[in-house]
Amino acid sequence: MSYSRTTQFNSRRQGNYGRNRNTVAFASAIKLGPISNAIIIALLLTLLGLLYLTQAGSVSGYDYESND
Repeated sequence: MSYSRTTQFNSRRQGNYGRNRNTVAFASAIKLGPISNAIIIALLLTLLGLLYLTQAGSVSGYDYESND
């Protein structure tokens, strides 16, 4: 029994559309300027800092109770 290799994979390609190519370009309607970007990043960093401080404070609270 013999078989032949088919070029089925290559025949599915159409035009310049190949594998791992972006065929759709997404354009967002919302445009942020550099100042808005900086403000958003600063707010996110502040939020992360507050989360860190609340977690660090809760850990040191146990040490204080054990010292009493």
